[in-house]
Amino acid sequence: MVTRALKIVSAVACGLMASACSDTRLPTSIADLMPGAKKDATMQTAGQIPPPVQRDWPSVTEDLNNNRADGWGLIAMPEMERYLNGLLAKIKRTAGVPDYPGTVHITADTALAASSSAAGNIYISQYWISVVESEDEIFAVLAHEFGHVYLNHYAANNVKTAGEAGAALTTLAWTYANKRASATQWSGVDNIFVVQALGTRALFPAWERTQEEQADLFGATISLKNGYSYPEGFKTFLERIGAYDKQAKERQKQLRAMQTAADRDKSVKDASAQSIKLPSFGGALPSMGSQAGTINALADALSAGTNKEIDVKGTMGGAAFDTQHLIEDQVGTAVEALQETHGDAAEREADLRKAVEPLLGTDMPDARVQPWTNARKQGSTPTILAHYALVPKAQDLQAQRRYAEAASIVQTIASGPTANDGLPLYMLANLSNLSAPGRPDATIAILRRNQSARERSWQVQVNLATRMVAAHDKPGAQTLMQQQFDAFSRAPLPWVSMISFYRQNGDTKTAKDMATNCAVAHPDYRVPCQTAAQTPAESKTADKSSGMGHIHEILDKWIGTSTSK
Repeated sequence: MVTRALKIVSAVACGLMASACSDTRLPTSIADLMPGAKKDATMQTAGQIPPPVQRDWPSVTEDLNNNRADGWGLIAMPEMERYLNGLLAKIKRTAGVPDYPGTVHITADTALAASSSAAGNIYISQYWISVVESEDEIFAVLAHEFGHVYLNHYAANNVKTAGEAGAALTTLAWTYANKRASATQWSGVDNIFVVQALGTRALFPAWERTQEEQADLFGATISLKNGYSYPEGFKTFLERIGAYDKQAKERQKQLRAMQTAADRDKSVKDASAQSIKLPSFGGALPSMGSQAGTINALADALSAGTNKEIDVKGTMGGAAFDTQHLIEDQVGTAVEALQETHGDAAEREADLRKAVEPLLGTDMPDARVQPWTNARKQGSTPTILAHYALVPKAQDLQAQRRYAEAASIVQTIASGPTANDGLPLYMLANLSNLSAPGRPDATIAILRRNQSARERSWQVQVNLATRMVAAHDKPGAQTLMQQQFDAFSRAPLPWVSMISFYRQNGDTKTAKDMATNCAVAHPDYRVPCQTAAQTPAESKTADKSSGMGHIHEILDKWIGTSTSK
C-alpha cells in the first residue's frame, strides 16, 4: 500500500549509508521482481474484473526467503496463517484464478504495513493483525494487496525506488549497530530511532496513486462479490490507515521529546567530567517533508562538515548533544518519512465509494466480527500479539534511558512463543549491553537463541557473527555465517552481507569469488556485490571519483561507522 515513489541516486544513498558504500552497499536498484512480465490489466468499472494477463512468475520460494532476510523478518503464526490463506484462496477463486501462486505471511514489523510481491506472496505486519476488528476489514486488506498481483502492477511500475530508501536507512543503522558491537566498544545502541531503523524493510513497492486506486477498486469488487460489508470492510480499512499515519507522527514526536530530554541530560553530565571532541558542521539540518528530501539534506550536511574539532566542557555539554543529534535526529525523521506510505486515505475512500455506489444497494450486510475474533484466539496467536504490543512501551523506557525497566518488559516479550524471535532478542541483547557494557558472552548467548526460531532473522545472525569475531571466535563466526547463508537458501539480499563479512575479516579472495558468483546468480545485485568485495584502497578510489570520500571521513571521526581495514 505504498504510494510515494522515491527517486534516490546512488551518490545520495552513499551519503546516508556511510561505510555501506565501502563495505556493505545494497543494490543501487532492488531487483525488478517480475522478469518476463508483458503488461498490466486495468479495472474499468466496479464489479467487472478484467481477464488475467499472461506472465512469467518469479520463484515463490526465493521471494519468501528474500523477505525472510528483510527487516526483522517473518513471525511464525501457524493458526493465523491458515486462516488468512483460507481467505486468500476465496479471493483467488472469486477472481477466477484459483491456481495463482503465493501465500500470506506475517512480518515482525511494528508498523501498519502490508505488501505483495510479483511472485504472488502477501506480507502483512503483526500490527495489522492486532488492530483489525472484523473479517470484512482483513479481507479488504488481502483483496487490495492481491489486486496489485492480479492486475500485474509489477510489470509497469519501477518497484525498486521505495526499496532504495529503506535499504539505505537500514544499512546505515546496522552498520552503526555492528560497529557498537565491535571489540573496541561492546556497547549497545542507545538512540531509539536507530533501533527503529534496524527493522526498515527494503522489499516493498512504490505504487503510484492510480495503481493504489486500481487495487482498491479490484479489492472492493472482490469483497462485495463475497457479501462483505463495505462500511466495515474497505471504508474502515482506508480510514484506519489515515488515522494511523496521524497517530504514528504523534508517537514519533513523543519519542523524540523523551529521547532528547534524556540525551541532553546525559551529555551535560558527561561534559562536566571530561572534554568532548567532535567535528564541527557548517549548519543545522533542516526539517524534511519527504523521504528523498531527508536523505538529500543529510548527504548535503555531511558534505559541508569540516575536520575542525572543538572542545566542549562543563555547562556547554549541550553543544555536544546538539551536534551529535544532527544525524541521529535525521534518522528519526527518515523513519517517520518512510512510514508515510499510504497516501491520502480519505480521498481514496471518497473516490472508491463513488465508484462502488451502484453495487451497494440499501441493505448493508452486518460485519463478520465473530470469525475474526475466533481466529485471533487460536493457538499462540493471542500471546504473540500481546507480546509485540509491549514493544512501544519498552521503546519509551529505552528512550528515557530507563534501561532496567525496559529490559524487564523485553524479558516478557522474549518469552513463550516469541522467545526466539529476532526483534525481541535484539532488544534484549541491546538493553543488556546498555545496562552492563563489556559482557560479550551473555549477549552472544541471547542472540544465539534466534537459531531455534521457526523464522530466523538474517540481520540478527549477522550481528551475532560480528560479536563472535569481537570475542575472538572468527572461525566460529565464519561457520555461523555460512550455515545461515545456506539456511536462507542463498537468497539475493544476504549475498552483500556475506561478501562484506569476508572482506572485513581479511578474506578478500573469498569475498571477490563470491562477488563473481553473485553477479551470475543474481545479475541485478552485481554492482552491490562487487562493491562489497572492494579493498579499502579500491573503495577510496571509488570515493574520490564519486565525491563521497569526505562524507565517509566525517562520519568515521564522529560516530565511527566505517569498518574499513
